[in-house]
Formats: sequence, structure tokens, C-alpha cells
Amino acid sequence: MTYANRRSAWIAGAVLVATGIAVAGCQTTESVSAKDCLQATPLPDPVAVAQPVGSVPEKYARFSGIWGNGKWDDRLCHTLVVTSVEADGSAEVIYSHGVYAGWGIREAEYFDEWPAQIEDGTLTLADSSFNANISYAYADGKLEGTFIRNGESTVTLEKVRADAIPSS
Repeated sequence: MTYANRRSAWIAGAVLVATGIAVAGCQTTESVSAKDCLQATPLPDPVAVAQPVGSVPEKYARFSGIWGNGKWDDRLCHTLVVTSVEADGSAEVIYSHGVYAGWGIREAEYFDEWPAQIEDGTLTLADSSFNANISYAYADGKLEGTFIRNGESTVTLEKVRADAIPSS
């Protein structure tokens, strides 16, 4: 499956600088603290998060927003933006990652309009171009992510913002 608007780090980096968010460039993210990962992962301009309407149960609505400040296995910066959540638990996300040469990831990029589903307190991304199972369990106000492909990687993400990052 191809996801719309795949962007390279140099394009998104320029956009993020324009929005007032500094970018760590293309340096490997093992040298970036988890608290600085939002700046090391590209996002579209603007980042639009649709606020869940009243018919969306809280158990789904709480996933909405911008989640970051985490690294897969303390190595690869990651940001997840849940851009929309519906009353049936369906959602759309932006999945973004930084650079980590140790895993052969040499380009920071994002994938948007990625379909997902929320069930039993877990948001699961639809079949991915990564050929992996990717899910996020909501626990104590954080998302506990699991990426399974040739082994398992984990990440803990904090809610960075509930709303959108405005365009420049």
C-alpha cells in the first residue's frame, strides 16, 4: 500500500523550520534525546488534527492528537499524529520517523492518511508498507507502541499536543 504525501527529511525539514519547530537535520537519532524527537521527525505543514465530535466515545477520542518524545528501542525517533477518530473507532494517522543508520534508515520521513482502527484500548495501523504489525496501547495517558517485524521493537509516546501545529 502506498500512502499519500510521503516526504523526505529535507523537504519536511524546511516546512518544520517555517512552522517554528527546529529540525535536528539528518543526523542519526541515537544522538538526539527522546524529548527532542519531535524536532527530528518530519511532519506535513500544517499538521491538521480534527477534534473528535461528541458522538466519539472517550475511549477512542483520547487517542486524538500529536504523540512524540519517544524512540523505538531507544534508537529511532518516532512521532505519531492521530489526525482523526470516528465513533466506530476508525482513525487516520501520520507516522513519522527519524534517521538511524544502525537499522539502515537513512532518511527521515512521514506517511500520512494511514488508516488505523482502535479496539480494546489499542490503536492498530492497517497493513503497512513496512510489512510489520504496528500498534499502540493507551496506558496512563501515554501510548505504548509495538512494532513487530523480524523481532519486536517498543516505544513510549507522550501526548505533545491535542491540537494542530499551525502552518507558517
